[in-house]
Amino acid sequence: MTEIPITTGAEAEWRSAAERSKAYGALARAFRLPDRAIHEEIVSGRLAAALQRDDPALRLRPDLSFEALQAEYLRLFEVGTPRPPCPLYEGAWREREFADRRDLMEELVRFYHYFGLTLGPKPKELPDHLAIELEFLHFLTYQEARALEAGRDPGGLRRARRDFLKRHGLVWLPRLCEKLKDPSLKADPFYIMLTDAAVQVMRHDAKGLKAHLG
Repeated sequence: MTEIPITTGAEAEWRSAAERSKAYGALARAFRLPDRAIHEEIVSGRLAAALQRDDPALRLRPDLSFEALQAEYLRLFEVGTPRPPCPLYEGAWREREFADRRDLMEELVRFYHYFGLTLGPKPKELPDHLAIELEFLHFLTYQEARALEAGRDPGGLRRARRDFLKRHGLVWLPRLCEKLKDPSLKADPFYIMLTDAAVQVMRHDAKGLKAHLG
């Protein structure tokens, strides 16, 4: 989208929605298994810029190469017995609330399907993976920005995002964030700060939605 100067309340809302969409999109990319493109996005500072965060921990240490970043991602989020120390799946953090993980999956899929979104016949990730949930929030905020740009009411998109954050992201992601801070885990500061940034983006978004929706 082409940037427009803030001269009215509607344009300020458009800019805010566009910035949130950019942040959610950057987070979704960063919480997938790193490739060289995301490594460069981090090293260059573009990721921190998209999140509007100045914390130096969101830039990799010079010695944390692409291979080292990928290894740390696998160690924290993908590999472990009986499971990794910090799985990126909502169901792993809400086993007491969803005794049958299929109930959680069905609820998430209903959110996605309502807006015409599907994961495809052979998705790389399950519906409760953090990257998928962030992609959904990216989609909702992008559609909100488009609605504001066209002069349409974004209320339905905002209500969906409010409900999604309340029922999902803001329930389990802070638990993952606290686990990463466990000194015994010795998690790289980058992933600690990335997860903290994700929580803060969601909380700030929820606060703004409350102001709009009551």
